[in-house]
Amino acid sequence: MSTDDDLLKDTSFDREIAPKNQVGDLLVSLLKKSAFSAASAKLLSNYPVKMEVLEPLIKQGRVELISQSPIKVFLTPIGKLVALGEYSLREREKQR
Repeated sequence: MSTDDDLLKDTSFDREIAPKNQVGDLLVSLLKKSAFSAASAKLLSNYPVKMEVLEPLIKQGRVELISQSPIKVFLTPIGKLVALGEYSLREREKQR
């Protein structure tokens, strides 16, 4: 039988819900770089993400684009929460 500690460290169910992918990489990177507003937005060209990947994030209100030349991206408050969840999941996986 699993202990409580083992259950807390188990990330298999979480990864079924949120697989590790480009979206998670983008969100965590923006979180680590504190891109939370237009003033702290990061260049989209620094991320190997296609527009098809970004469109759902924009529609869900997780990131916002600044349509300047060049295009920049930052996390919304909801996006920040999602990124924190992904980041904490990755940290738990590292501890295993």
